[in-house]
Amino acid sequence: MSLLSVVFQIFVSGEATDAEAKEIIEKHQRELQEALDKFDISKRRQLGDLERKLAEKRAERENKLRAKHEQEALRAGIPAPQPSKSLHRNLASVKGIAPL
Repeated sequence: MSLLSVVFQIFVSGEATDAEAKEIIEKHQRELQEALDKFDISKRRQLGDLERKLAEKRAERENKLRAKHEQEALRAGIPAPQPSKSLHRNLASVKGIAPL
């Protein structure tokens, strides 16, 4: 049974005045909005957590790949490739350090 039908029944039975019925509906709307706001905050937090985890995994894969390239360069007798500034920016955003 919906809130509107409950309020209507209370109003028709004489248990509540028009003002009381209106207050019940307004209270319900406030509570519903608060619940939706909490849900939205929770979803944004979850999204932020997922984005941070993805950035950490990406940085970890980039580090492993960079180390692999350095080892291959060492075995081949050539200079190791220098990390790009974009890589450092990605790592900085994950680790909270200042970018180059």
